[in-house]
Amino acid sequence: MKRLAGLLVLLIPLSASAWEEPILWLTADAYPDEHGELYDCSYDVESPFLTIPVYLFAETIGAGVETVAGVEFRLDHLPGLAQGILVTHTWHTLLVDGDPAVGVALTFDPPLAADWRVALGRVDLFVLSTTALGDDWRFGVAPSLISGELRLVDGDGVEHRCVGYGFVLNCTDEPCTCGPYLATTAAEAASWGQVKLIY
Repeated sequence: MKRLAGLLVLLIPLSASAWEEPILWLTADAYPDEHGELYDCSYDVESPFLTIPVYLFAETIGAGVETVAGVEFRLDHLPGLAQGILVTHTWHTLLVDGDPAVGVALTFDPPLAADWRVALGRVDLFVLSTTALGDDWRFGVAPSLISGELRLVDGDGVEHRCVGYGFVLNCTDEPCTCGPYLATTAAEAASWGQVKLIY
């Protein structure tokens, strides 16, 4: 019993610190719930020639972040023309370096106020075909392939590692899970390719 109590004392600070990291997440809702609930992280593609707006937010509750001066991330597993989707993006800054499919850095000058949640931009998915995508297409916010980082820089220049969340198109598993998103790195993909060559 004493061992269990000691283990719990060690685990409580670890679980508390895990929630102090900012979260970068995606939603179909331009005005998400003010109580911090993450929802609308899925969309069913039912008809062609419509645009699905997917908004990128930074969740900063408990992270000690009052302003956001920059973020670095990538959008992993974005659908594309092969899936019948044309992707465009609009960020809340003109200071953009990179491609969101590989790695992008956004700088906000002046920094954005981040009381608890701040909008960083939007990805628009224009549907050309409803049949090419299939079910359960999951994409999400992941570390940049350029730097290997998923981070937020606050107005004081302090870097914060972030947790990225996902988004699902044509979800069949209810409820659809929003995240955390686990991306496949380039090294993991190469390793898996080598394993498949053995067989």
